[in-house]
Amino acid sequence: MSPFILDGDVITIAPLARDGPGIGQIVAFVNPVNRRLVVHRIVGRHELCFLIQGDNSPERAVTRIDRDSVLGRVV
Repeated sequence: MSPFILDGDVITIAPLARDGPGIGQIVAFVNPVNRRLVVHRIVGRHELCFLIQGDNSPERAVTRIDRDSVLGRVV
């Protein structure tokens, strides 16, 4: 998530608002494939899913994650 979050930075994760995070907000979620904690930015919404993308992702791929996978938003 560089340059917004750098290696070694400490982040705080807050609960999601009732209507969920908005586009542009950064969220923490558990990757359903490898069960690792990931922090990415929301770039869109699709029904019950969020479209997320890392700021510094080399492939700039957009990934779809279920709302239930999101732990909270980075504040």
